[in-house]
Amino acid sequence: MGADVKGLANISDVITRNAERDPDGEALLSGRHVVTWGQLDLCVDDATAFLDGHGIGEGEPVGIALGNSVEHVILLLALLRMGAAPLEIPPDTPPDAMAPVLTGMNVRVLLCEFSPPGCSVPVIVPVPPHWRPSRSERRRRHARRPADLLELFILSSGSTGAPKPVPMTQGALFHRVRLVETVYFRWWSPERPGTFLLANPIGHSAFLHWFIQQTVMGGRTVLLPQYLYSADLVRAVAEWDDAILRVVPNACRLFLRAASVSGPLLPGLRLLNCTGQPLFEHEKREILRRVTPNFTESLGAAGCGPISFLAPEDMAAHAASVGRVTPGVELRVRGANGAPSPAGSLGRLEVRSPGMAARFLLDRAPGNETEGFHDGWYRTGDVGRIDGDGILHIAGRAADRIRQGDEELYPTEIEAALSSYPGITEVAVVGYRPPGAGSDVAVAIVGGLSYAHRTDVAAHCATLLPAARRPRCYLFSDRLPQTATGKVDRPAIRDYLAANPPSLSSA
Repeated sequence: MGADVKGLANISDVITRNAERDPDGEALLSGRHVVTWGQLDLCVDDATAFLDGHGIGEGEPVGIALGNSVEHVILLLALLRMGAAPLEIPPDTPPDAMAPVLTGMNVRVLLCEFSPPGCSVPVIVPVPPHWRPSRSERRRRHARRPADLLELFILSSGSTGAPKPVPMTQGALFHRVRLVETVYFRWWSPERPGTFLLANPIGHSAFLHWFIQQTVMGGRTVLLPQYLYSADLVRAVAEWDDAILRVVPNACRLFLRAASVSGPLLPGLRLLNCTGQPLFEHEKREILRRVTPNFTESLGAAGCGPISFLAPEDMAAHAASVGRVTPGVELRVRGANGAPSPAGSLGRLEVRSPGMAARFLLDRAPGNETEGFHDGWYRTGDVGRIDGDGILHIAGRAADRIRQGDEELYPTEIEAALSSYPGITEVAVVGYRPPGAGSDVAVAIVGGLSYAHRTDVAAHCATLLPAARRPRCYLFSDRLPQTATGKVDRPAIRDYLAANPPSLSSA
């Protein structure tokens, strides 16, 4: 049958359609609280009147800095219904990163549980826990323009610099729904929507997309809290049978640490999907064996949506890759001069798809040749190749390239080697150029072990990589810095090294 979005002028129309078809069906679950489709549609309508009372106009950017909650979902859908342009800001975004976005976007209204320190937004609307819009005589607001003309804003991951707002239309988001369905239809369809467990902030684009996907499917979404301890997340997920879960790599690593040797840890999962930075080859195989056999990995970007997909049956032969290009997505590999790279050779990845955005806003490097929108294509910032079987391999980010002596390195190769050492929970490799030097040195920052393991870690790396491609320095940390989307914050690491030059004698 497929996801039916034809004739829908607004994403929130899906809620109304579900309410008409199944008013008492479960739409949202948060703790013991259940919201039906009928209740959700009424709350969204009332919320448009509430927001209209703050003078929010059609097309106006409105900041949302809320955690996963029923209140968040209601207000997000209400903004979409009235034609405003929600700007999702993950609540764990640092204030110094949030402020330039709010100021640069001329955001007048911010919906948040607590006012961020130093926030200069003129109208801050507090949204306490368990807030619900009251019934009002004020006119309910519905957008006049169609989905292809109504924008919303999502933030890029910030893995190579400050997060940038990405404007996309509601119509483009509908296109992304269709792209996702072409890949996941055997696990996830309107006929079998299952239960979607939302364990990461809905403000992150990858999880907003899947929440909208589940809503279009007509299935229920469980809003999980942000757990302090990994054991609590494992228990919460294990409570649900036939569930769909999308997480970032660090959550997958938590599952691996909790899993027994024989496995599987989560036999009731219908689908476990990992998105963000690709996992390492040995991790993927272990998750498939010890966590769930229904494990998949996907690559995507805020600027274009889905890019590729690694299915369980491809893990054995292609675990070192990110899988096959999503049907309906065009991908090409270009050299530094913009010409096509020879077949199987590394080059810059460029994507074109129906769900693509058109531009970055507040781009501090608009002339960036490695990432951005150029001539109808989106340059992802990744360097990769497509092999003879049509499988996509990622070498790394162009911005993370390390020129060590005569070698050109990408962190992924070194990180994969180091991550196989027992006890290492996180690892990041960055380039550091000593003052006066003509080339970089590769510096490895290792999490989970102490400096006392330095000699053994270096010896392990020496068995896997030639000398010219190994780190020249090893540092150890309890926890690596992360972006708001759960990726390693490499710019923060580089800034730290610049301010605290490492001793290269530690190599």
